[in-house]
Amino acid sequence: MTGGSGAIPHSWERLRKAGATARHMLLEAAAKRWSTSAGSLTTKEGNVVHADGRKLTYGELATDAASVPVPTEVKLKDKKDFKIIGQPIPNVDNLEMVTGQPLFGLDFYREGMLFAMIQRPAAFGMKLKSVDSAAAKAMTGIVDVVTFKNNVAVVGKSTWEVNKARKALKIEYEKEGNIESTSDHDRILKNHWTERMPP
Repeated sequence: MTGGSGAIPHSWERLRKAGATARHMLLEAAAKRWSTSAGSLTTKEGNVVHADGRKLTYGELATDAASVPVPTEVKLKDKKDFKIIGQPIPNVDNLEMVTGQPLFGLDFYREGMLFAMIQRPAAFGMKLKSVDSAAAKAMTGIVDVVTFKNNVAVVGKSTWEVNKARKALKIEYEKEGNIESTSDHDRILKNHWTERMPP
């Protein structure tokens, strides 16, 4: 679990061990390929490096390394040899992110591609009763409105058009079984609070 940017402060030793374990296995894989000892190798910038200058990337060694027995204990780097831990390392993508340069998932596009948004029930235990999609289908850029299982999906040519059409859907839900809806919980909690309020 991670939350509140707590992954490193809470788990940094485990992460160090995981990194050291992966490094050990990569070194062993390279040593086997080069018929040498792992002690004669080192790692640098995503590569396993031989004393004579030969090098292999982690990617080139990954399959072989996966078959190396996982060590139960690994030696961690001495504090004096830290290069990253304890240093302020800025996110390498900060400038690109704040200037909108990276290609985010939402920016991906191929010719003829369509977009879809799903309208789900407002709460668990609600079952789809009826869908009136006439207004949504008539809107600009909308290709279709599809009902499947307990969901309704609007398909169209842009996220903006699809989102507007999704809001135009007229959907009715009904309870399925004895499960209470969000509105039921709101009512119960309000009544519970009101009963306990001082006069």
